[in-house]
Amino acid sequence: MAVVQSVNEIAHFMGKKTVAELVQSPKAVERLRKVGVDYGQGFYIDMPFYVEDATEEMLASLPPVLSATETGSNTRRGNRT
Repeated sequence: MAVVQSVNEIAHFMGKKTVAELVQSPKAVERLRKVGVDYGQGFYIDMPFYVEDATEEMLASLPPVLSATETGSNTRRGNRT
């Protein structure tokens, strides 16, 4: 957790937001909140889904940095061309 905290502090010093990946338990969420991580993603938070399959209500609840307009249309269903 010391590495996560250090990277988070450096990112915040640079004016950036941080995202923790692989968040899989309530304990992980608690620890990430304690060190000030801004966002999290992982199976504990929600199962992954394709943007095309998302409802408008789901997309509207996403923070701006994760909105459908920011993901680009080339990355759906594994196509990263």
